[in-house]
Amino acid sequence: MPETIGALVDRLSVVNLKMWWKQEGLYAVRKMDFEQFKAKYGTDDGLREIYDIFKDATDLNCQRNDLIDELDRVIDSAIKAGAAPVQDSHKSY
Repeated sequence: MPETIGALVDRLSVVNLKMWWKQEGLYAVRKMDFEQFKAKYGTDDGLREIYDIFKDATDLNCQRNDLIDELDRVIDSAIKAGAAPVQDSHKSY
């Protein structure tokens, strides 16, 4: 059963948040000069840390792109199928 638009948007928002938090680890590098970078990440443990951050961020970005593509397909299918009309007004009683 294909996912709903709402479910895909929910999954996309979760992946976006995870990616945002993972990328926070990369922003520390922006403020470093090369010597500081070498001192922090120049060891095997440091290289593993920065590798894990890059790998996780790029994996999440790929998931994000896949979800966007799937969302586009679902929306396109809904439009082609002539989705049910939207109710213009709601009664509040």
